[in-house]
Amino acid sequence: MLAATASSAADEKLRARAIFQLAALGKEGQATVATHLRDVLPQLRVAAVRALALHGGLTVALMKPLVEDKSPQVRREVLVALRSVPADAAVQELIVDLALQYDGYDRFYLEASLLAMTGKDDVRAAVVEKIRGRSDRTAAGWLWALRPDDAFTQFSQVAADVDAPLADRIVAAQSLALFDQPQASEVLLTLIDDSSPHQLAQPAISGLASNIEGRWKSLANGTDLLAKLRPWINEPATRADALRLAKALGTRSLTQWRLSPVYAAPQAEGFDKLFPPEEASSGESLERNEDWITAKVGPMASSIWQRSDGRIPMPWLTPSR
Repeated sequence: MLAATASSAADEKLRARAIFQLAALGKEGQATVATHLRDVLPQLRVAAVRALALHGGLTVALMKPLVEDKSPQVRREVLVALRSVPADAAVQELIVDLALQYDGYDRFYLEASLLAMTGKDDVRAAVVEKIRGRSDRTAAGWLWALRPDDAFTQFSQVAADVDAPLADRIVAAQSLALFDQPQASEVLLTLIDDSSPHQLAQPAISGLASNIEGRWKSLANGTDLLAKLRPWINEPATRADALRLAKALGTRSLTQWRLSPVYAAPQAEGFDKLFPPEEASSGESLERNEDWITAKVGPMASSIWQRSDGRIPMPWLTPSR
């Protein structure tokens, strides 16, 4: 009955519950659960891994094919299960193979890999050796997690190296935003000069904006940072992050940047293609609406609502009699 439910029930949650029930029935039930490690649905493969690990039926032989699983959720679940498995040679190889499939973005996958490496220094050393000499996003993430001091030095050098590939410099700039050291902000400041390509300036500005109100708060006292931002306000790719950083600085009104300049969008699709950006308002209209931040009450609203003492009545707060 449970085997049939786990295989063919219409409700996926019911199938998952049946898988957990089967895993608790001993070797025969766990053998049935092992067949669901090849299920079409990744969430049921995750359930099978979790159920077998819970009841001690998840062996290295069963986990090894899952290294090639297309779903990162399944591979992540295998890594979590490996944290309590003794680190013999086969287990070490398994963890390294899974860890190197980290894509540089999925923080959950990175943390699951670190869990699997708990108490396994040889595995950590093996991963570091595998990424040696690489500058891609996967290697950057692992270097930051396992060798932060070395990572800071490498990222600083690559980000500042004008001869390095642009893709590597972008990864280095994004990675520097993860560090607490104020020296990381100094490197990012050099990347927002006029001579920097906007692809490199964008992660630098984004990293500064994300940290200036926290661990890099001392940057807000600088006098030249706002001046450096001005060219990037007019660049569509960097405008949002530049405005966010300027707002965090709080040193100058954003009135002059309240309108976005018109720019060509040759690759526009959908709504942007049907309705291209309108032209900016004229200077005359800007003068008429110079004080655009302060809300004003119109004359009719004032005559209707405002009392003689200058207060605005709120009848919904007046107790009924």
